[in-house]
Amino acid sequence: MVEILENLKKEIERTQVVILAGGSAKRMGKIDKPKALLELKEGWTLLDNELDFFAKCGFKNFVLVLGHMHEQIEEYVDKMGYKKRFNMEISVDSTTENWGKGKALKYALEQNKIKKEIYSFISR
Repeated sequence: MVEILENLKKEIERTQVVILAGGSAKRMGKIDKPKALLELKEGWTLLDNELDFFAKCGFKNFVLVLGHMHEQIEEYVDKMGYKKRFNMEISVDSTTENWGKGKALKYALEQNKIKKEIYSFISR
């Protein structure tokens, strides 16, 4: 049993978590920030919550797939030190048209931000 748990822990550490964080929160009304930066409580965003949850589960490799207002998310990630704390890649679809999550994932794969040789867990 201990060996099984150790193997599971190693797999989790090698797995990358792909977080689709490019939403505009248009159903939330007019706001001046991306959905990932909406605060659940003061100083604690949806993105913080997502990263914290997966980190507590043992995940260390993250890919943020960004779109709408990506600059704000990138600044926030830098400010919070997430790139130092985790192995983090950021993929920003450079096309001008928003084709949705599928295209954003395809772009991240084409840019080798999502590694094909290891397991990925996709969260949105």
